[in-house]
Amino acid sequence: MVLIYVDDFVVGCADELTSRALFHTKIMSTFTATYSGVINQFLQLKIDVTTETNDNGDVVPTKIDISNERSIEHLASKFEINTSKQQPRSPMLESLNIKLPDAKSIDRSIETPVRSIVYSLLWLARNIRPDIYYHVTYLAQFCHTPTTAEIMTAAKRILAYVYGTRDYSLTYQRDTQQPRLSVYCDADHAGDTSDRNSVSGYCIYLHGMLVDWWSKKQKSSTALSSTEAEYIAMSEACTSALGIRNTLNEYWNFDNESIPVHIDNAAVTHIATQRQLSSKLKHVEVRFHAVRQWCIGENAKFHTVWISTDDNMSDIFTKALPITKHGVPLITKHTAALLNIKDRKAQLQEQLLAAAKQQQHAAQQKLEKQQANEEIILATLRKHGLSPTT
Repeated sequence: MVLIYVDDFVVGCADELTSRALFHTKIMSTFTATYSGVINQFLQLKIDVTTETNDNGDVVPTKIDISNERSIEHLASKFEINTSKQQPRSPMLESLNIKLPDAKSIDRSIETPVRSIVYSLLWLARNIRPDIYYHVTYLAQFCHTPTTAEIMTAAKRILAYVYGTRDYSLTYQRDTQQPRLSVYCDADHAGDTSDRNSVSGYCIYLHGMLVDWWSKKQKSSTALSSTEAEYIAMSEACTSALGIRNTLNEYWNFDNESIPVHIDNAAVTHIATQRQLSSKLKHVEVRFHAVRQWCIGENAKFHTVWISTDDNMSDIFTKALPITKHGVPLITKHTAALLNIKDRKAQLQEQLLAAAKQQQHAAQQKLEKQQANEEIILATLRKHGLSPTT
């Protein structure tokens, strides 16, 4: 597999010695190219590859961590984020509700700075920070009508949160216990009070590794119920998953494998598996009903799995979650574990805790040894008829 961006190549292959060498031989026979070794940086992204030696003596990668601390620190300096104070524990206030301003309140003087910070955050959100994707896309819809009080303040809060968690990395480590592909989807029904459109969100995993995520307002139609909103969200998620499946089908055989789609609405799981269309969904656009064909029959490409809202990983892509679900250091489900974002601070804290336990154990052993020596001295004194005071 070859990833090409302008004049940069990233080569991935199962056989390091033969496949890569053959590719380089053919490329270098035609073009002037340089082999830089194991990848450590690509498009400003820092890439850490952890390797181990297998039973055959070959060095194989076991984990990949992708981060971008340098760019985040540069953005914090560029937009004058106060890095000396404690950063917010969530990217956006749960109660934030920005409305489209009228012509009098629009401040064109900050239009360029607002677009600059929002588009910079959007690049981070799409590449390595899925935990801020919904929040950045929410602000992006106001870039053409910025106001000083709300848009810029909200964008700087997101950047401050990202700076406070800049040591997070998107981790890819294969888990063979997880299905090859799995989908999580959700929707926030009429969450935007300005137009009452719902928001779709989904994330797709490959062997437990996050490979795609998305958050988008349902502008094609206004959902009349939460069931209808989540039905549309499921259709959009399955469409993207089907594209990924078709790509991976060139390497793996997915013909007889059904992809689980996790959703927290029982009515949607029922509708998607019924051959007869409900009369309450006749007004929904035809393209969204394709998901029913993909979920019905012995050779169905997808099957629905009901989960609770607390276990739905895509919930973070539909709304601003409270600090208890998205906060620092309370992120245990919707950010760290669910999105494969590993907190290096947490790892450091574990190491410090282990070191503290070792020091405590050494001190305890030293104290026990000292007490044993004192008992020996006391026994010797008593043997000679002496008291400790003499």
